[in-house]
Amino acid sequence: MPNRKLRKHLIDCLKDFYEHQDKKVLVKVLKAVGDYYKLPGPRLHLTHFIFSDCLGFTAENGTITMMHPEIWARRRSLNEVDDWVSVFLHELGHWYLWANAEKKADSFADQWETGLE
Repeated sequence: MPNRKLRKHLIDCLKDFYEHQDKKVLVKVLKAVGDYYKLPGPRLHLTHFIFSDCLGFTAENGTITMMHPEIWARRRSLNEVDDWVSVFLHELGHWYLWANAEKKADSFADQWETGLE
């Protein structure tokens, strides 16, 4: 987990993106997260429509899809920036857990087998 200072900075950047939709800020966040975890940064697709009551989702290929903040602010009953950031962080968790799955699965298997022989 990134240290408190970095997490606060990146969350502040996400809030800034929500308010001003400056894509450079969002790219900075995605790159910083990827760099921290030593993984290619997640791909993000901002859309104007997501089916049903879904707030966001992460595909198995690691692409995060979320409602564009401008649309979110108009359509959600809880249209606050903190809600959007929370959903973004939730989807980022899916991205992290699915990224580099083979290496993580191998490590998991190795840990199970260590010391049994």
